[in-house]
Amino acid sequence: MLLNLIFVAILIGGLLWFFRIFQKFYPKILTWCLEHKAAFLSIPTAIVIAGCFIWAGLGKEFMPPLDEGSFLYMPTTMPHASIGEALDVLQKQDAAFGSIPEVESV
Repeated sequence: MLLNLIFVAILIGGLLWFFRIFQKFYPKILTWCLEHKAAFLSIPTAIVIAGCFIWAGLGKEFMPPLDEGSFLYMPTTMPHASIGEALDVLQKQDAAFGSIPEVESV
């Protein structure tokens, strides 16, 4: 409990210190940004373009291709099906898959 309070106090103190420093330099930063609009706007433009390049490859990064000789079957039921009915369907499907000789585990 005491460590949590110390952590929060340090975190809030660090944030307040950062904002105080930011307020000190804010007029200079704002003046520079208004005087150099093209240079300032190139920064968010570059970030958006980099994000587009990163986003194009996201589908490939989260799930690497695996060939383990296994299948994943996700059964679905109608939205109005009760939990008992869904469990009954699931048990029947598990029994049907288990009756196949090539299937090792369900």
